[in-house]
Amino acid sequence: MNRRVTVCLLLFYVAHYFATDVFADELINGSHDRIDLYDDTVIINHGIINSIYTNDYNLIISNYNTIYNVYNSGTAYVNQQISDNEALHKINVIGDNFSVNINNLNQVDLTQLKDIVSGADKTIVINDSSIIINNFADWRNWNQNVSLTGTNTLYIQNPETIISGELLNFVHDNGTKVVLLDSEKLYKAAIRYESGVSFIDITKETDVSKLFDDERNSILADLRASVYNNSLIMLLNNSNSIQEIERILQLSYRFNPSVLMRPIDTLNQFGLIDFLNNYDTIYGGFSGFYVFADTTNAFGLDFNVAGKYEDWYVGTGFNLGRFYYKNDLNDFDGFAYGANIKIKKYIDDFWLHGMVGFRMANFKTDTMYYNNHIKQNPVGYSGYGALDLGYDYAVSPDVIFAPFIGGVTTLSWIMKKSDKDVTGRAGGNIKYSFGTDDIKYNCSGLFGISVDGDLFGKTEFGFMSNQDGAGLSVGFDVIKNDDDMYYKINLQGKILF
Repeated sequence: MNRRVTVCLLLFYVAHYFATDVFADELINGSHDRIDLYDDTVIINHGIINSIYTNDYNLIISNYNTIYNVYNSGTAYVNQQISDNEALHKINVIGDNFSVNINNLNQVDLTQLKDIVSGADKTIVINDSSIIINNFADWRNWNQNVSLTGTNTLYIQNPETIISGELLNFVHDNGTKVVLLDSEKLYKAAIRYESGVSFIDITKETDVSKLFDDERNSILADLRASVYNNSLIMLLNNSNSIQEIERILQLSYRFNPSVLMRPIDTLNQFGLIDFLNNYDTIYGGFSGFYVFADTTNAFGLDFNVAGKYEDWYVGTGFNLGRFYYKNDLNDFDGFAYGANIKIKKYIDDFWLHGMVGFRMANFKTDTMYYNNHIKQNPVGYSGYGALDLGYDYAVSPDVIFAPFIGGVTTLSWIMKKSDKDVTGRAGGNIKYSFGTDDIKYNCSGLFGISVDGDLFGKTEFGFMSNQDGAGLSVGFDVIKNDDDMYYKINLQGKILF
């Protein structure tokens, strides 16, 4: 016998020796390298199968584990039955006439389902199942032959992706319903049937006040009625999800009282870079200040007393001011009052500087809602503190450079809502003094950066007349917080005691 024929026959017998022949319906367990069909067969697989050869016999299969390849030949068909979520396992069918029947699946993800049935070239029947859809276009543009029967439920997580029209291209059904997850109040979906074709109609609520069952309803309704083209209402009306609406509401002081504390936090930030001056005698100071930014304006007065007590520099002050805050979504104003205490201690050329401050504010606002509370014109409270370690390096008899490192904290309370921030900072202060025994001129420049990336700077120029016991200084401060810039101009008079 020809050697090649002998080898081929040997390989054939070896393959069939290790193959499993199936003549009828069978439950498969364990591992199998090859299964051959010799009749129309139903297989329920709980094992691991490397390959199935249909040999031109029809195969109905439920796959609860692993089947790598099904080789289909001739006119036979392969039908995968997926009757529960545990049977969601992909089968790679090599050949034609592959169809899938899906029954009673519970909230299966569409992306997973499409991957499992991606090889089907015949009808995919979905019956009495529920499917989660993240992007409706993935459903509508499903380009396989899909048939919906029974009652199917589509859970759509992002209704903004729905465009009214055919439910699914070329699909006829009579029992589909749609559930809009997390957005059932913002969107309404309805299924209609025309000439055996299913259509979905999506409508969006344009009056956001109707979305809420609490006092937010009346606040938004009044705002909608009283202010034409109100920015907040327009932004809410253009929102595409409940989550986006909730996020936008948090940008308005009417629903997030922390917004009211923004100008107060700005005043506190300027207070945190106001270090004590090294005067050996006691002096009193009074100053006027003006703070300005794109959103914030404030002006007011500072009164302070400072001096040296034994080895300590000590100062205390009181301040009051008027502030205004306005951006696209907010417009409010109020009065602020505050006090602070500062201390500074030298150990050789090293020094420790600490401060604590308190500020309260009376706000003038419209009706607010937070944490089931309705409020107008609330009162807010804030606190701030800093502790810095520095070193005075004498560049020359008249120039001192003082690098420092430390930490700051800010606190606020309003309408039972509190916020806290703690961060570190580092910077330097350069001071230059010149003049006569009678009149001393001082100029300084302070700069620094916080761990959060915020920048701050402070310049000051002034003079003190020892003969008159009085002096004057002018200062300009800058703070960069995120992408916002804040500026402060300060004019101060001093009297020596």
